[in-house]
Amino acid sequence: MEPRQLPTPFRAEWLRRLTARRPLLLTGLSLILVVAVGAGAIDWRQGEWGFRVRYDANLLNLQADDVESVAVQQRIFRQSGASLLYAVSLASSPGEARRRAEQFEALPTVAHVEHLATAMPPYPPSETQLLVQAIRARLAQLSAIPRDLPQIDPLTIGQALEELLTVLEASGDPAVRAAAARLDAFLDGFEKLPVERQVEFLESYQYAMLTALRTELEHIAAAADPAPVTVDDLDSAIRDRFVSPQGDWLLRVFPREQVWDEAPLARFVADVRSIDPEATGTPLQNFEAARQIRQSYINAGWSAFLVICLVLLIDMLESGPKWVALLAPLIVVVFAMVSESSLDPWENARWLLTLYVVMALAVGAVFDGANVRNLLLALTPPVVGLGMMFGAMGWLGVDLNPANIIVLPLILGIGVDNGVYVLHDFRKQTGPYRTSPSTMNAIILTSLTSMSGFGSLLVASHRGLASLGQVLVIGLSTCLFVSLVTLPAVLTGLAGGRAEEPDPASSEVPRQAGPDAPQNPPADQRAGPEHGPLHRQDQRQDQRPATPEPVRHAA
Repeated sequence: MEPRQLPTPFRAEWLRRLTARRPLLLTGLSLILVVAVGAGAIDWRQGEWGFRVRYDANLLNLQADDVESVAVQQRIFRQSGASLLYAVSLASSPGEARRRAEQFEALPTVAHVEHLATAMPPYPPSETQLLVQAIRARLAQLSAIPRDLPQIDPLTIGQALEELLTVLEASGDPAVRAAAARLDAFLDGFEKLPVERQVEFLESYQYAMLTALRTELEHIAAAADPAPVTVDDLDSAIRDRFVSPQGDWLLRVFPREQVWDEAPLARFVADVRSIDPEATGTPLQNFEAARQIRQSYINAGWSAFLVICLVLLIDMLESGPKWVALLAPLIVVVFAMVSESSLDPWENARWLLTLYVVMALAVGAVFDGANVRNLLLALTPPVVGLGMMFGAMGWLGVDLNPANIIVLPLILGIGVDNGVYVLHDFRKQTGPYRTSPSTMNAIILTSLTSMSGFGSLLVASHRGLASLGQVLVIGLSTCLFVSLVTLPAVLTGLAGGRAEEPDPASSEVPRQAGPDAPQNPPADQRAGPEHGPLHRQDQRQDQRPATPEPVRHAA
């Protein structure tokens, strides 16, 4: 019974062969591709270079397209020109609220201001008390409506209305001409009535007008109270909304533009704070939250990069140079913190860590330059991969937002794993370098599983989650390309002149003399991590006992 051949993992022999035979060509082509893709992140606008990938802080752009609340928000602003968001400012008195409202309304980014101080008298009670008393005295005794009203002449009133019609028709204002049309229609209908009906109609109108006038005068007499008007005279439902129990008067400052986008929001916040530095409200909260989210992830990415450099320094350097590189900068940083008493170590922790890592790399480069070079090469996949990711985002028109900016520390962590795998494989081999199949399988497997996991977010209806999956797939793809193509090609070129060390196992067996004894084993049989004891099982799997091949002798 013939033994069954076991499946072998993907080895990417064509890529390994091309990297081994043409490292300089592959390095040049991959660098050209890196530059071409990365160039998409840079843009030339208005005579200067800029970053094409923007940070979109608009939270509405993260929602699904069919969310009803977003559609209502957009429709309200489009139809009324008024924003539902407003800033909040507090004044200590009605007079201060009126003055601050005038200052706000003079700003170019403010549409209008709502406050309750307009319901209060603009003058102090001492200036209006005598006037109110005089009005109250004159309205104290209102005469009743007379029973016999003056006789009305329909002809005189008709002539007066015709003159009014002539004046209205001469105006070019559409509203005035519309009033003239309604008056003309009334006169046409009124002219058809008999004289008795016209007199009755005009007398009824005259009586109703006098009754309404007397009612208004009665209301004025009732309101003409010489006692000062206070906030307690206002309706409680409105008073509780705009006036606090402590006496603070609230002002609602509405923007002229839609402030979901970052540019108009920044202008509106700057203008409002120029009048009241302590103003608050939803626009200012969104502005600060967007800034904090963006800066937090940038700080997290930079801190992660520094810690990665420190861990790689511990991993790559030899024992002696490692301790010198770690302890010497530490002494300098501690001395700087002790000598500078005003330096807060918690507020400046990121900059102190940056100084420490830079000094540690510099000291390590002096005592162990080759391994520091390997450290920098291990950082190639995350650093170059991030550059290619931003370039691809620029070409595709994908922007950063509060949902997908988390990719900065994630890409650093995933990309440096690939670089460490390749560099450890490079350091274990002697002689000319060739990427091990096991290393290539590990990188491809981990990258593809991560891409498939995050790629499932692409079908999410929430646009923020979909953009997160899109950016992560792009970043993982670029890191995978640098790890499998660019970095192995560079390492193969660097190891081209590296001498091969003899295999210790071969010295234990005496070499057979004779023409059939192999003198120089082929390159694929030389000592190396991919052909060591851990990979003998893979070599046995590649054998085909059913169809044995003739023994080949080296020249």
